[in-house]
Amino acid sequence: MPEPVPAIHIARRPTSGVTAEGGDAFAATLLERAGFIPQSSIRQSWYRLHYDMGEDYENEKATSAYEMLTAAGYPVAIDPSLRLPEDRQRRPDPQRLLRIQAAQARTATGHAPAGPGSDETESPSPVTPQPPRRTR
Repeated sequence: MPEPVPAIHIARRPTSGVTAEGGDAFAATLLERAGFIPQSSIRQSWYRLHYDMGEDYENEKATSAYEMLTAAGYPVAIDPSLRLPEDRQRRPDPQRLLRIQAAQARTATGHAPAGPGSDETESPSPVTPQPPRRTR
């Protein structure tokens, strides 16, 4: 029988800011990747976000950590005030979407198509030479 996965709790504390407790070494790596800083005392360790960065920053980082941890299969309990509503979630960058589409096209066809902002230009269509005109 597999070992149970440790639960992780992400909450906003009145005196210590946004903290995350629980998890194992891989969860710790994901929390650090999301912007949490490791903290420890004699008997326990936990993670916290930077102080005084604003509520939007805290909500974005906590939501990012929640998404990464749940995608990795960890049971995560998060304070509902930290979750971003669907309409406030990060919007995709249009330039990034163009780069992704160009990369996908390159993979499928073996070359990059010329797109907006691209250094490549379309090659002109071949032109058949016209005979010289003589007039007298």
